[in-house]
Parts: sequence; C-alpha cells; structure tokens
Amino acid sequence: GAALEQAEVEAALASGLEALPPREREAFVLRDLEGLETSEVARMLAIGESSVRSLVTLARQRLRELLRVGLGPEGRA
Repeated sequence: GAALEQAEVEAALASGLEALPPREREAFVLRDLEGLETSEVARMLAIGESSVRSLVTLARQRLRELLRVGLGPEGRA
C-alpha cells in the first residue's frame, strides 16, 4: 500500500543522501530538507551563495537519478 511505497521512497532517499559527496549533501540537507535560505546556508558553510546553488542543483540531479534507478520502472516518470 501507500505506507510501503512511502517507506521505499524514504529508504531510497536515505541511500541517495549517503551516496552524495559531503558538500553536496550538506548544502542539500540545509537548503531543501531544513528549509534554510541560500544566504544562511552560504554563511554556515563559509561559501558563496552561487556555490550553494550549484551544490544543491548537483545534489538534486544526482538524487533524482539515484531515486529513478533505485525505485525501478515504477519510479520512472
């Protein structure tokens, strides 16, 4: 059912996060999961805002691909 599908997505996301390079993971978690502003993430990681945006974009692309592959044919849209 839906609960099982949700659990599969959460497991795939956790696995995907582990596969990300550390800086991409940090930026993605702070920006997308914690909901911090780009400027806050930049300050916390001591990098520029453009670097935060680049890291988050790369992380999203990698996760999208990992989730698509990890969830099999049903996960492909």
